Amino acid sequence: MAALLLLLVCLALPAAVRGELRAFVVAHSHMDVGWVYTVQESMHAYAANVYTSVVEELMKGKQRKFIAVEQEFFRLWWDRVATETHKQQVHQLLQEGRLEFVIGGQVMHDEAVTLIDDQILQLTEGHGFLYETFGIRPQFSWHVDPFGASATTPTLFALAGFNAHLISRIDYDLKADMQKNKKLQFVWQGSPSFSESQEIFTHTMDQYSYCTPSHLPFSNRSGFYWNGFAVFPDPPKDGIYPDMSLPVTDTNIRMYAQTMVANIKERAAWFRTSDVLWPWGCDKQFFNASVQYSNMDLLLDYINKHSDEFGVTVQYATVGDYFQAVHSRNLTWEIRNSQDFLPYSSGTESPKVTNMYMDNLMYGMYNVKKLMASIIFDMNNAKKNEAVYYVYNKDLGKSGTTDIDHYVVVYNPLAWNITTLVTIPVNISSMSVYDELGRSVPAQIQSSAESHSIYDLYILVEISGLTYKKYNVKPSNDKQSAFIGRSIKYKQKDIMHSVQQSQKLLPVASHCYEIMFDQNTNLMHSITNRETNQTVQVTQEFLEYHVNGNVTKGPISDNYLFAPNASAVPVSQAVGLEVVSGNLVTEIRQYFFSNVTAQYYTHAVFTRLYSVPEGYDGKLLCHRIEQEYSIGPLEVNREAVLRTSTSLNTGQLLYTDDNGYQIQKRPFKTYVNNTAARNYYPMAQTAYIEDDTTRLVLLAERAHGVSSQGNGQVEVMLHRRLWNNLQWNLNNNLTLNDSSVVRPVFWLILGTKSATNVLYRTSGLALQHKPVVMFGTFSGKQKQGDADFSRVLLRIRHLYEVGEDPVLSQPVVVNLKVNQILVDRTPLCFKENWFWNEMSHVIQTPLKVDMKMLLQLYSQRNAGLIYIQTYATKAITSVFVERIGVGEVSGRAVTHRHLGFERFEAMEVEDCAKSKQSCLDIVLALATIYVSCKMLVDTLAWAVLATGTNNIIVTQTPTEMHLSTGDSTEITCTWEKSVKRYRITWYLFNKENITKTVSSNLVYVRNVTHENKDVLVIEAASTNDTGFYYCEIIVEIPFCKKVYGNGTMLVVEEQEAQTLEKKVLVVWAIIPFLAAMGSLYFCCKKKSTFSGSARLPAPEGGHQEEQALERGDRDVTDKVFKNLDENGDSQVDFKEFEFVAALTCCCHKYFEQKADK
Repeated sequence: MAALLLLLVCLALPAAVRGELRAFVVAHSHMDVGWVYTVQESMHAYAANVYTSVVEELMKGKQRKFIAVEQEFFRLWWDRVATETHKQQVHQLLQEGRLEFVIGGQVMHDEAVTLIDDQILQLTEGHGFLYETFGIRPQFSWHVDPFGASATTPTLFALAGFNAHLISRIDYDLKADMQKNKKLQFVWQGSPSFSESQEIFTHTMDQYSYCTPSHLPFSNRSGFYWNGFAVFPDPPKDGIYPDMSLPVTDTNIRMYAQTMVANIKERAAWFRTSDVLWPWGCDKQFFNASVQYSNMDLLLDYINKHSDEFGVTVQYATVGDYFQAVHSRNLTWEIRNSQDFLPYSSGTESPKVTNMYMDNLMYGMYNVKKLMASIIFDMNNAKKNEAVYYVYNKDLGKSGTTDIDHYVVVYNPLAWNITTLVTIPVNISSMSVYDELGRSVPAQIQSSAESHSIYDLYILVEISGLTYKKYNVKPSNDKQSAFIGRSIKYKQKDIMHSVQQSQKLLPVASHCYEIMFDQNTNLMHSITNRETNQTVQVTQEFLEYHVNGNVTKGPISDNYLFAPNASAVPVSQAVGLEVVSGNLVTEIRQYFFSNVTAQYYTHAVFTRLYSVPEGYDGKLLCHRIEQEYSIGPLEVNREAVLRTSTSLNTGQLLYTDDNGYQIQKRPFKTYVNNTAARNYYPMAQTAYIEDDTTRLVLLAERAHGVSSQGNGQVEVMLHRRLWNNLQWNLNNNLTLNDSSVVRPVFWLILGTKSATNVLYRTSGLALQHKPVVMFGTFSGKQKQGDADFSRVLLRIRHLYEVGEDPVLSQPVVVNLKVNQILVDRTPLCFKENWFWNEMSHVIQTPLKVDMKMLLQLYSQRNAGLIYIQTYATKAITSVFVERIGVGEVSGRAVTHRHLGFERFEAMEVEDCAKSKQSCLDIVLALATIYVSCKMLVDTLAWAVLATGTNNIIVTQTPTEMHLSTGDSTEITCTWEKSVKRYRITWYLFNKENITKTVSSNLVYVRNVTHENKDVLVIEAASTNDTGFYYCEIIVEIPFCKKVYGNGTMLVVEEQEAQTLEKKVLVVWAIIPFLAAMGSLYFCCKKKSTFSGSARLPAPEGGHQEEQALERGDRDVTDKVFKNLDENGDSQVDFKEFEFVAALTCCCHKYFEQKADK
């Protein structure tokens, strides 16, 4: 009887409790935005049908679920295909949690070669659409197809508010080892600067990756793909697709179940919990969701009915469902540092997709050019005079300008002042350049290396950040003409059979560098930094890897794999040399010929040294050696590299950047197979080698593969031309038979580690964001239009990691002043953060973290701001400011993981706008005013915030204290709910306007009957203890919540220094606090009546509501607070912050008037 009772109890328990495996079947369709087919082809063949059929089928079964990943196809479907019924159904499915958007970007961005700026832009574009359309933001990633995993991405996603990250494509050997040791899941601290403050739980897909197992042991058809595989260009008219899985029938359902269960159990053995993520789908799936779900419904039901036999339960799920289940296990996870998972492989797209990308880029560039021209010039007047507008791009091969007067407009896209040289092609050899005031501008003209009929005109420009300057270019033969560069050509040298003779070195120098060339070979010999007198032996040569293209003769090298037959071999036997010298530029032209009799070169290097006249800031310009390469066309199955060999003792240790964001160490490793290729790493922007004293930095304007194949060496992959007979590549036109000529540009910086640290970050950005040059005939007046600053896109980013430089890595002080208060239109409730650890490494969103890197992210596509973080020079309140999007920067900063990439809009508060100061100045106010206003604003905000089901109201006492030096005191925070585990942190905002952490403790209490309070003891107080103290409680168990105390103002004075003036300030602080308590009463009185829709339109009548409050009209006040929480989520929303901002301004105005009296 007892045994029977025990059995019944066990059966009544959930599967997870009984120890059964629980499989989460996540339906998805991986839809590449490009690759083999264009977006248009994919939409026609299958993508539109995915969302139409999925939405319709989800409505037929409450148990069914689906995740949507890339926004590009969904948005096209939403705008062009979906009916109003479909759209209503999508809203319903999102509310029910049966349709889930993951990642939410336009695409699943590549992680190896993209820059963080572009990652943020595409993610913001997708998130902006989701928020504007549905009022939601994704909370999980699904990065299953990028080739390799960068450490930038987990940091970016953590800052975007994601609760968990999912990756797949990593090194096969590493994945096998992680599977064996059950280490596929971990907490990733992607940035050493943010470390645990922006860590994220990461799940690595097992060896089956994101696809359902494709093989069925009882069938020669695909597995679990009942709709088959998409057909291009047109869907089959009869609805019969290739390789459709056998329908589930009574005959085969048990075999299907056994196959699925076996795979679930195999996967479960690689993870720590009994929760199994079982992705159901693959590339281009679910274009016929009806046949998919109808078969899977039967299979899941069968397995669940036989769960005792199989030891497995199955359910449809979203990614969020799975991560929630893992989270509920409350396990401690291994911490992974900022090391990435690169290299992995390369990848490309078919020629027609390349053309699609190019067409879209050219269309965008064309419209940007038109926009720039319309901003800078009076287009109507110019059109009458047949003006010509160009945006200069050397790669476009424009012909030179004519021999009449021209203007040149140069725009600086950087936020700082620049001094640099811009180049335009002209047809004549004698020109003069003048600024807008008619003053002569330093310039140099010389024959072009690309054409004998074209001249390159270099113009020295000084331009402030985000502004432009106009220059007039005229034919001239007077003294103010541009300096004409002098060319000296040297005899071509046979480098393969150079005669051993005494070394002859040709020096070419600028103010910062001297480069020596060996006249016996015409190759570079050494570089000397003239400031430090450091000389490094440097030689450069073009090499090619020869690769196999016949699958019957061994491994091939294709668009995915680099598989060289042997070491790289030299490509040239002879080198020609030409030196063009001038007052601004000295250009060394090296031409590489395949043999001594060849008439045309196949490779070239154009090295430029810049000199800056006195009176100009030429620090960055002088300290770079610019090199432009010309490579191609290559022979078939050749991969071209430039190898730079130095005398630096590097130990083959290479450093490369992750996405232009942070630097990774790349030690050389030896492998059984393909060692050369497996030591190639992506270089999105930066690579360098160094020894104990000296560093050589390479900066690139486009992504490359880079490696160190020998001590003191760095080689860069510049071009590939491949063809092979692999049927897959032939069928999809992915052979990479590229016969083009490429002209990449690099900047080299040589110097001490400290000197190069100062230069390489800003130089890298300067190379990525070169000045935009526009030129054409000039006639008519310049347009004097007013710029529209109603929307400003602002990003602030620290350029250096923690520990990268003793000085440059220090926290930054930023003081921002704007004329508008920034308010969010989304519910600004505190995000219920997920905690993935028992003790020391808790994932949370701390109120303050060190500002090191991404302090500012882009907002959605229509611009605006995500948030501003500003230094508390005027006594800013961290709690209040977090809610209006402004935070402190110096040393500590407010993070907004929970805001994600939401839309922020600027809103004027009328009373603030009337003040002589900017609204932000008013909100920040002065120190004493801050203390008083802060009490009022925080009390209002947190009174409304603390209305949720699991709310915790924290009472902090006393509200203010005055002590003499040497006295002791206590500050207490108490709360009414019993909690098991929480973190209590005390902060001090001191008189130097710096917020400090006084103490922080993680408390785990098994006996929940303990007293719910925490006491901060201040002993032997000194004047340095003066400031505003507040407690922060982050509750972890039994629910997640973050709350704050109302604050305590502590003033510690020398015993003899208590002046009447200081006592008056204390009285000032009490008055608004009393007003705050009254407002708190009104706020709490109506807290249970909040209601409204999820959409938050801009409120109207805010000014009248403020006046009503000032009149003390209780009924109107009640109505104000009742209507604030429009979406009924019992959290602080947009209207509340408009109201709080208005109150803050009133508070400031009150004290401003008092001060005047």
